[in-house]
Amino acid sequence: MAPLFVGSNSDDSRIRSDRVSVAASTSNPASAVTGDAYYNSSDNALKIYSGSDWASVGAGGGSITGIASGSLSDGQAAIVHSDGKVGAISTTGVTLGIGSSDTWYTGGNLFTASAYDPIAQRVAVFYRDTSASSYGKVVIGTVTGLGITFGSPVQFVNSETANIAAVYDESGGRILFAFRKDGPGEIDQITISGDVPTPFSGQTLHGGSTQFISAAYDSTAKRSVFCYRDNSDGNYLKANVVQAVGGGIVGLTIGSEQTVAYESVSDDAQSGTGEGKGTQVVYHADKNRMVATFYNGSTGRAGTFSVNATNNTISASSFNNFNNGSTRAISTVYDENAKKVVIVYRDNSNSNRGTALIADIDDSSNNMIYGTPVVFETNTIYKTAVQYDPSTKKVLVFWTISSPTNATYVAAGTVSGDSITFEEKELIVADYESDYMTSVYDSNNEKVVFSYRGGGHQSNDGMSYVIRTPFVDTNLTADNFAGFSNAAYTNGQTATIQVSGSVDDAQSGLTTARTHYVQNDGTLSTTAGTPSVVGGTAISATKIIVQG
Repeated sequence: MAPLFVGSNSDDSRIRSDRVSVAASTSNPASAVTGDAYYNSSDNALKIYSGSDWASVGAGGGSITGIASGSLSDGQAAIVHSDGKVGAISTTGVTLGIGSSDTWYTGGNLFTASAYDPIAQRVAVFYRDTSASSYGKVVIGTVTGLGITFGSPVQFVNSETANIAAVYDESGGRILFAFRKDGPGEIDQITISGDVPTPFSGQTLHGGSTQFISAAYDSTAKRSVFCYRDNSDGNYLKANVVQAVGGGIVGLTIGSEQTVAYESVSDDAQSGTGEGKGTQVVYHADKNRMVATFYNGSTGRAGTFSVNATNNTISASSFNNFNNGSTRAISTVYDENAKKVVIVYRDNSNSNRGTALIADIDDSSNNMIYGTPVVFETNTIYKTAVQYDPSTKKVLVFWTISSPTNATYVAAGTVSGDSITFEEKELIVADYESDYMTSVYDSNNEKVVFSYRGGGHQSNDGMSYVIRTPFVDTNLTADNFAGFSNAAYTNGQTATIQVSGSVDDAQSGLTTARTHYVQNDGTLSTTAGTPSVVGGTAISATKIIVQG
C-alpha cells in the first residue's frame, strides 16, 4: 500500500510511521468545531475544542467540569464544595467573642497567675487566698466553647504566698510555678488529672528575699527560666534556669543564681505597693534568646540573654530603654508569626496612655531594637495583660481604666513589620476595675482564657472569661482547591476548571518562576496563606502552571 501523506511531501507530512503531528500556534484558533486539536507553543500544551472552549490535555494537564455555585470569573481560583459543585473562594469575618464569666474563687485573692497544660488540656490558675492566711492555691479550668468550668481549689503551700509565676515545661510535660514564700523564692510543679491538680513539695528557687517573679520556657534549650528581683542584693534582676527531667520533685534541677541586669528593679504598679508584675520574660524563638523587661524607677528597660543548657547558666547582653519616661503596668508576649516581641505598658510621660511597642533583637549586638510606640488607649490605664493567639496570628491586649468609668477592655492587634494595628476595643467588664490580670492560650480549643481578681461589686472574687480572637473564616481548606476557572460562568452553568498540569492564562501581576499560593480570599501570593495551598508556578505575569 502506498504511503499516505498530509502535506507537500514525505518530509512535510503530518502523518508518519511512528507519530502524528498537529498544527502549532501561540493562541486559540478563531474558529473551531468539536474535536479540533492543536499544540499551543506558549502554554506547552495540547488543546482540544470541547464545543464551547479549548482545554489542555495530556502530560497531567486537563480540566474538569462542574455546576457553578455562584459566579466565577475567568482565571478565578475555584474550589469543590461538599455537594460536588464548583465555586469561588470566599471569606467571612468572625468578630471577637466574650463568653460569660465564671467564678473560680469567692473571697479575697491576690497575685493571680495561669498556665495551660496541653496534655491534660486544662488551664491552671494560681492565686493567694487572702481569706485563708494568704496561703497559695491552684484551681483547674476546662474550656468548652466560650465557657469554662472549674474544679475545687487545692492548696499548694501552708505559708504566705505572693508574686506567683507559672509556665508549662514542654520537656518535663508539666506546669512549673514559682512564688514568694514568706520572703524567699520557692519553685514547685503540678500534675493534672481531670480537674484535680496534684502539687509536689516545693524546692528553694532563691534563698534571699525574692519579689516580682516571671517565667518563660526556652524550647531550644528545653529549660524553664524564672526571673525575679533579688531584694537581698541591690534589687537586681536575677534568673534561675530550671531543668525538668522526670517524674516527681527529684526531676527538677535548678541552676545557680544568675544576674541578668545589675540594675534596680522597681514596682511597676501605679500604687507602688509591691503588687505590680515588676519583671517580665519571654522567649524569642527566632533569635533563640530570652527577652526581659522591667521598670527601674525612671524608665522602661529591656535586654536579652541566652540559656546554656550544658550547665544551666545564662549569658546576658546590655539593657536599654524601650521607654524613656516613667513606665508602669508592663506586659510582654512573643508573636511567633511576626517573630517580634510585643511590649504593652502605661506611658506615664504621655498622659498615662496605654501603649504598645514592637521590639526585636539586633543580630550583631543582641541588644533590643524598637519600632514606633502605638497608643491603644487614650484614657489612663492601670493594669495590663497580653496574649498571642497562634490560630489567628493576632495579639490580644487587656487593660483597665478608671475614667470615665472603671472598666476592663480587650482589643486584638496585628503585628506588621515594626508596628501593630489594633481593632476596635471591646468591653469585658463594666463599672469596676479588674486587678491581677493574667491570660493564657488554650491550644485545644483555640481560645484565650483571661483571669483576674474582680473589683467593685465582685467583692474581689476570682473570675475568668473565655475570649475568641476575631478572625477571617474561609471556605478554602487544605484539600478542596480544584484549579482556575477557564472562563466566566454564572450560577448554575456548567463550568470548566483548569486543573493540575494545565496552564491558566487569565492571571495578572504574577512573579515569573515563583510558586504562588492561594490565599484564604482566593487571591494569589508568593507567601503561603492559612491554610497553605499551592496554586501553581508562574511562567509569566499572566500564566500559571496549575498545581492542586
